[in-house]
Amino acid sequence: MPLYNAEKYVGEAIESVINQTYTNWELIIVNDGSTDNSLGVALKYQSEKIKVFTQENKGASAARNYGLREAKGDYIQFLDADDVISANKLEEQLMVLDGSLEKLAVCSTVHFFDGEEYVGKKTSEYEDSFLFDTQDSFYFITNLYGGNKNQGSMVQPNAWLTPKRVIQKAGNWNEQLSPNPDDDGEFFCRVIVKSSGIVYSRKCYNFYRKFNKSTSLSSPKTEISYQNILKSMILKRDVLIRENRDNELVNAVICRCLMEIAVNSYPKYKNVSNKVLRYIDEFGGTSYVPKIGGAKLEFIKRIFGWKSAKFLSYIYNSTKVW
Repeated sequence: MPLYNAEKYVGEAIESVINQTYTNWELIIVNDGSTDNSLGVALKYQSEKIKVFTQENKGASAARNYGLREAKGDYIQFLDADDVISANKLEEQLMVLDGSLEKLAVCSTVHFFDGEEYVGKKTSEYEDSFLFDTQDSFYFITNLYGGNKNQGSMVQPNAWLTPKRVIQKAGNWNEQLSPNPDDDGEFFCRVIVKSSGIVYSRKCYNFYRKFNKSTSLSSPKTEISYQNILKSMILKRDVLIRENRDNELVNAVICRCLMEIAVNSYPKYKNVSNKVLRYIDEFGGTSYVPKIGGAKLEFIKRIFGWKSAKFLSYIYNSTKVW
């Protein structure tokens, strides 16, 4: 559990581990230089099973790597300090793994806004459609990235239960990619392709807290974060290309993902957007353009192109006068 300025939530996250029906666990909390009372809250729970470490602020990836170095278990459950897992998650996912140290277990994620009741809240049918049992990890990841003419999806890190052996094959979190909303995507791309398959736990849940005005490290869209998202995407492509399986498909799904970056970073970070578009051309191009806004903006996109629509959207969101 990486911990940074989450004093309001970390107690609930810790309690969700304490309440697990499977009891043979250790919780490793790594305080990443918090400036609030997060460390103080965590230390109240310190025990033989709950270990608290602290480091200067280096980012969540470095904190997770610290935790991996301390971990004694055969399976790793990542858990952000402002999220929660259902009480049966470890038990259910260990059951479906059935002793495998080569496969990954995944479960559905319930998205909820801070202050909402999350117990009993429904999961996304669309997101759940990307979760299934398979021995073909390459198919799983390319489908997740939009490889079957779908819109693609994501799996939040807490949803996985991962054998430590697979992480050792894939390599640790890339600490050079912070700040980056997609550092988990780059990490789990490597982990997934190094696994021998995926098993889907249908009876347990990951509860992912969202914020209307987020102050989390994963949310700010700064120029450096966009540059690092681009780096993540190129690293993902390298991983998938090394699989030597259907490079045309790899380039198609990567171009689709890159187009999201190109559109989202335009026009505020035009240099980043143009750099992304050059990569798209190099990798074969794409006809995909993500949705920009409501009916008016989508009409403008069809008639004048996505850059015109995105520029108007940017002006509107900057001034709130259009």
